[in-house]
Amino acid sequence: MSRFGRKRPFDSTSSNFTQKRDIWGSNEDNNSTRAGYGGFHANDAACSSAEQSGEQQREQTFPTELVAYLRNLADTWDGTFDPLLLEKCLEECQNHEGDLCFFQESGRLVETLFAGHPTSALAFLVRLQRLKRKRRLELLTAGCASRVIERLMCALADGEAPLSTDAVESLADWTALLAEEWMTVVTSQSGAHVVRSLARLLCGLQRNSTDAGEGKRDYKPKPKPKATLAPNLEHHFRSLLSRALDWNLMKDVMRTEAVSCLMQDFVELDHATKSGQLETFLNSCYNEQEDAVLATWRDKQSSRIWEKIVEFSSEDVAERIYQSILQGQLTALALNRFANFPIQRLVGRAKSTELITDVLDELLPSLTEIASAGYYGVICAMCAACERADEDVQESFLKELRSVFGCSKKADKTKFLAHVLCLSTHLHHLEQTGGKVFFDVNATKLQGSLLVQSLFRLKRHRTLLAGLFDLSPSTLLDLAKHPSASHIFDAFLASKTIAAAEKKRLVALFAGSWCTLASDKFGSRLVDSCWKHALDMDGKRELANELSRGANDLRRSPIGRLIYKKYELELFASDAKGWKKSMDAQEKKLAARKALGAAAANPRERLAGRGSPTGPPLHRIVSTADDQECRLSSLVVLLAAASIVASDRTPNTAPAVF
Repeated sequence: MSRFGRKRPFDSTSSNFTQKRDIWGSNEDNNSTRAGYGGFHANDAACSSAEQSGEQQREQTFPTELVAYLRNLADTWDGTFDPLLLEKCLEECQNHEGDLCFFQESGRLVETLFAGHPTSALAFLVRLQRLKRKRRLELLTAGCASRVIERLMCALADGEAPLSTDAVESLADWTALLAEEWMTVVTSQSGAHVVRSLARLLCGLQRNSTDAGEGKRDYKPKPKPKATLAPNLEHHFRSLLSRALDWNLMKDVMRTEAVSCLMQDFVELDHATKSGQLETFLNSCYNEQEDAVLATWRDKQSSRIWEKIVEFSSEDVAERIYQSILQGQLTALALNRFANFPIQRLVGRAKSTELITDVLDELLPSLTEIASAGYYGVICAMCAACERADEDVQESFLKELRSVFGCSKKADKTKFLAHVLCLSTHLHHLEQTGGKVFFDVNATKLQGSLLVQSLFRLKRHRTLLAGLFDLSPSTLLDLAKHPSASHIFDAFLASKTIAAAEKKRLVALFAGSWCTLASDKFGSRLVDSCWKHALDMDGKRELANELSRGANDLRRSPIGRLIYKKYELELFASDAKGWKKSMDAQEKKLAARKALGAAAANPRERLAGRGSPTGPPLHRIVSTADDQECRLSSLVVLLAAASIVASDRTPNTAPAVF
C-alpha cells in the first residue's frame, strides 16, 4: 500500500491507461491530523481512504509521458532552485496542472519539483488559480490534490521572512474561494486540512522542520507557538475565523470529525492572536436552547471542541460557561462517556473560590456514583481543584472519598492508601500483621496511582501518610519498582505540603535497599527523587556511601551504571572531598538555572534591579554565575529582557506578536 493511496490499475496493452480519481482522507482516527501543518497526513490510512463523490469518480486520463519526463527531472535534480528549470517544467505542465495533482505518483513529483522553494510553489499555485471554480473545488476536496495544494501553500513561507506581495495575493484568492464554499470544504476531511493549514500560515506559524510524512510522530510536548498576524493577512485570517467560530453556522456539523479538528485549531488560533471571536461564539451559545448546547457536550467529536474552549478560556469565561450552560447539569455530564472530559478540564483548572465551591458542591454528593462508573479522571480533577481551596473543603472531599473506598472508620484509615491504589473497596489480598499492611502491588491501577499523586499535594494528608508508613518493607519495595505505583513516591517527595521530616522518614525506610532500587528501571527514579527533593549534603553522602559499597552490583545493570556515573560514585570512593566539591558545584549550577527561569518569567522587574521573592535581579545572576554555560545563558536572558523592555518604550510599528 502506497502511503499516497491505492495503486493505479492500468492496462498493460496501452501506452496510456486510465484511472479513477482516488480521494484520500479518513475518519478512522480521532483528531487525525497531518504532521506539522505542512501537508503530510498523519498516517497512511488517512491518505488511502476514499471520499465518495459522484462528480469526482469520473475517469481521468493519466499523463504517462509527462509523468515520465518529470520523474527523470526529479531523479537528476540536485534540489537547487533553477529559474530555467522552473520555466521548463511549467511549460511542460501547461494545461495538465489539475490532472497532475489528482494522481499519487504525479502528485508526489509536483511536491518534489515545486514545493521546495517559494518562487516555484507560487508559480504552480497561480497556474491552479486559473482553473475553473468547479475544478478548483474538486482539487480542494480530493485527498491527494488537497495535499499538494497544502504543501505548495506552506512552501510560500520562506523561514522568518514575510510573505511576498504575490504570495499574499495568491493566498487571498484561495481564502476567498474557501470562504465562499465554506461548508462544502470544511465538511470534507481533505478540505478541512487545507483550511487548517492555511489559517496557521496566515498567522505566521511555520511548518514542522522535520519531514513530517514518513510515519514518524513526535510525542514530546512542545511549547505553544507564538502567532504573528501581519496587517496584510489579518483580514483574510479573520474571514476564516469568523466562519469557523460561528455557532449558528457550525452547530449542525460540529459533530463530524473533520469539523471538530478544524474548530479546535481555530480556538487555539483565536487565543494566540487575541482575536476575540471565541467570545462571540460563546455568546451565541448562551442564547441558544440549553438542550441543543448540552447535546454537543455529550457528543464524541464536539465534546473535544468544548474541552479546547475550556483549556484556552480565562477564569471569568469558565465561570460564565458554568453559570450559563452547566449549572445543575454537572453530575449528569460527568457521568457521560464523552462529556466527562471537558468537565475534567473545567473542574481541574478552576481557581476562584466561588467556582471551586460551586462545582464541588454539585459533584461531591455523586462521588460514589462517579467512582462506580469508572470516571476517576473527574475525581482527580476534583482533587486538583481542592489544592487551591481551603482546608475545610479538602477535609470534606477526603471524608467523602474515604467513604467511597470503604475506609470511613478510624480503624481502616491505614488501609485507605491501598484501596485507592487498587481502586477497590474490598481487597481480598490485603493483610494486616504486626501493625504492618501487606497487599498485592500488582493489583494497583494507573488511575489509582494518579489519584494518590493528586492527594499527596493536598494539605490534609494525615490519613494518606499513615497508610504509607504502615506498609510493610516488602510492599514498599514492590511499590517503588512498579511501573505506575512508583510515581506516588515522586509526588510525595516533590510535594510542597509535606514536611521535610516526613520525607526523610520515607528515605530511612529504604535503607539497605538502595542498590536494588538503583539497578531497577523504575526504582532508580526513587533514587533520583530522594537526591533532588529530600536529602541534604549529609544525606547524599550516606546514600552515596551505600551505593558505592554495592558498586559491583550496580555495574552489572545498565540502569545501575547510569546511576553510578550520574552521582560520580567512583570519585566518591577515591576522593570524598573532591566529590563534595563537585556536588556543591552542581548545586550552584542548578540554583543559577532556577534563578534564570524565575528571571525569564518576569524580565521587566528583574532587569530594573528590583528582583522578586523568587530570585535576585538579572545582572546579579550574570555576575555571580561561576559556570561558563550558566553565564552565557544568563547573558542571553538578560539581552532578551532588554529587548522586551526596549520594545515597550518604542512605538509599535511592527506587526504585533502574540
